[in-house]
Amino acid sequence: MKRLLKGLCPEGEALLNLIPGGVMQCRNDSSYTIVEVNDGFLSMFGFTREELDEQFQNRFFHMIHPSDQQNFLIEVERQLEKSDRLSLSYRVLCKDGNYKWIASSEQLFGDEKEERFFCIFLDLTEVRDAQEKLRLSLEHLEIIMNQSSDIIFEWDLIADSISFSPNWLEKFGYAPHYDGRLQKEEMLHNFYPDDVEPMAAFMEEAKRGISDSVIDVRIRSLKDQYIWCRIRAATQYSAENTPLRAVGTISDIDEEKRMVEELRRRAELDALTGLYNHTETERRSELYLADKPDTICAMFIIDVDNFKLVNDGQGHLFGDAVLAELAAGMKKITRKSDVIGRIGGDEFAMFLKDLPSVSIAEDKARKLLQLFQDLFQGEKQSVEVTCSIGLAVYPWDGSSYQELYTAQIWRCIRPNAGGRTGMHGLMPKAWRRWSGLAIPLWERPSIRIRLLAERPVIWSIMYFKFYMIRMISMTPSKQFWKSWAGASM
Repeated sequence: MKRLLKGLCPEGEALLNLIPGGVMQCRNDSSYTIVEVNDGFLSMFGFTREELDEQFQNRFFHMIHPSDQQNFLIEVERQLEKSDRLSLSYRVLCKDGNYKWIASSEQLFGDEKEERFFCIFLDLTEVRDAQEKLRLSLEHLEIIMNQSSDIIFEWDLIADSISFSPNWLEKFGYAPHYDGRLQKEEMLHNFYPDDVEPMAAFMEEAKRGISDSVIDVRIRSLKDQYIWCRIRAATQYSAENTPLRAVGTISDIDEEKRMVEELRRRAELDALTGLYNHTETERRSELYLADKPDTICAMFIIDVDNFKLVNDGQGHLFGDAVLAELAAGMKKITRKSDVIGRIGGDEFAMFLKDLPSVSIAEDKARKLLQLFQDLFQGEKQSVEVTCSIGLAVYPWDGSSYQELYTAQIWRCIRPNAGGRTGMHGLMPKAWRRWSGLAIPLWERPSIRIRLLAERPVIWSIMYFKFYMIRMISMTPSKQFWKSWAGASM
């Protein structure tokens, strides 16, 4: 075998054969004629020395991929103008018919008679294949990004910078801006106020390396409308398991959210009045009471008296209008935080939260009675609609919805005889027909009762006597009542 370099000792030749890849010496002519190659060169491309001579007449240029030959010549000429060392990359034919990507480092040496290149080849096939796969993957990702309405983002956790795909601008109408140095309220000023804290916590999780996180938030658009979005993020780590970046998507789920909200609203609300239905009224009241609030609450149960007569006399459409009008009136005298529901055909519930005093409940009761008295005033067709109202006060009468509902049965409030706005109270509905009393609500539970009667002391005593007798006998005779009342007078 010829020496790869003149004057190179056998030990030097052995070292050359240890180089990963192949070594070749060729002339600096038009065909880059091969002078000698080492065993690594033969192993890399699969040919024997004889096959190189027979198939290519030792012309290395003919082994280069036809598409790379022109660029090879241009690069050799360009690099030789600057130095006698070359660094090239191209494809070379192998015995199996495939082309292999190689990186070659070449040194030009020689004299006026002859110049030669000493070349070292490294196999780049796997690297180039990986690069090609990466290129295709990036191209595939770009196609998906262009066709998808989702916004793709990448958060460099080291540099603390976030980049977004162009469709952020299309979705929200303004360019995204992120500055990690700002306070969360300033940094997340385009998020709905109630979503700032959850979003800040979501970002902290990403910084700590918690992967595969999901959050639903509302982001402001240029039209000052908030769009429901679902943000998904996955964290990428370094070899030392340090969080490097968070990548993810922002999806528009506004229509989905509004559809779910509409379905939920339909499930919660009474179709006729727009108030909560029985199930939702109880659920919301129980949810508030479950925290054992240190405050006063009041529950009213309102029955429309003789509503069947209204339906039968005026028709069901008119009856529906009465219920809808009552519901609208109840909304006007309560707060948004209160719970108002239609819990039966002609039965309503009002759960008033966080009252300063029980007297507020009394005031609400008066307004309810006035609401019924003023119903359809001034209309061509007059209608008289009265109601019975049951009241229970938290925490004295109960600590749950069912306890309060049961307690209100023992307190009935209704207009006085003759139409004067007043209240009968502190007695079961079943007993009110025996009493002509007008008893307002307790100002403080179990402390004081005010009787609107001519003889408050006598009637008070009679009331409590009647209460005791009623506990003994559920059906006292009229004669007994007359004689006992006369004796009391």
